[in-house]
Amino acid sequence: MSETSSVFDFHHLVTIHYPSLRDLHSSTEELALATPINCTSRYDPSLPLVADTAVGHNAGRMNNAETSFYSVTPAVSSPSTRMASDDLAADERLLYDMQRAISGDGGTELFVVTFDVPRPAKFEGHEHADDEYAGSRPGERRGDGELASPESNNREAMIRINRQTRLPPVKQESGDYLAEIGSGEYTMTTIAFDAMESDALWLENMRDLVHGRSDRAVRHVALQLERQARENPPVAWKATRRPFYSVEVLEISRPVDAKTLACKPDTEDRCCSICREDYGPKVEPMALHNSSHLCRQRLYSDEALRNQIRFSAKGKTYIYDDRYDEWENHKRSMADL
Repeated sequence: MSETSSVFDFHHLVTIHYPSLRDLHSSTEELALATPINCTSRYDPSLPLVADTAVGHNAGRMNNAETSFYSVTPAVSSPSTRMASDDLAADERLLYDMQRAISGDGGTELFVVTFDVPRPAKFEGHEHADDEYAGSRPGERRGDGELASPESNNREAMIRINRQTRLPPVKQESGDYLAEIGSGEYTMTTIAFDAMESDALWLENMRDLVHGRSDRAVRHVALQLERQARENPPVAWKATRRPFYSVEVLEISRPVDAKTLACKPDTEDRCCSICREDYGPKVEPMALHNSSHLCRQRLYSDEALRNQIRFSAKGKTYIYDDRYDEWENHKRSMADL
């Protein structure tokens, strides 16, 4: 893995934005997002850890701090000015130009989009024969708004990377110093992209985003699509985690036979003390530990129970939920603060 650096030393910051819809060049280029790896055994990372609007607003996961992708690597003060030859394939040019870029004290933004086009696709430096399918398999990607269809066999999966690099100022003939800003565009098949041999941090981050390896990558894609007013194609995630309502209810109450209460001489014992509905098949009575009773529906009006269900906390004690990992449990444990 590439060496990391401190922002207090000479360094180069690489930030990635994916997908970048502005880098689709024509109507024949259709956004094609890969299905996140192992999605059927993962929970949807874009859903809030706590189903509470206030918590989501104050400590939600769909923001720059929780979704940005960047790397910081060591730099030198005078990077090489030699650019890659246009005769090289796109993947080779990208590796060469990025190695040159990150050696300078500055920053690079990479705007990335994956898309498919009608076959045969012809791009400058295209390394595959026209009669060879070089894109991702249809089952490994999803289209814009719907899962990949049999027609996907007639389309080729591509990736385009737009590089914008800002390097140290260069002295001009006038005596002024102007920042050196370089750019490049690299279009290749997804097969060529996946086959690139490098352990550069920026490339690992890009692969994470394109393939949805991490939850952070999935959230990044969802947020970028939302900001570009584009629908996020559906994914077959694992069933949503929901609170254990029955467990929490039974911890503070127990069911009571409605017929038993119906025999009580006091009319107050034959109906819910809150909604005043008579107990019966549709209005189930629940006895609280203080010997009072109310219907199951009104039981959820109890603030302590609501907090226990919403925040998984009994009083000041957080109840660990093994459906969440250690970090998610840590975040949930602070939700009611």
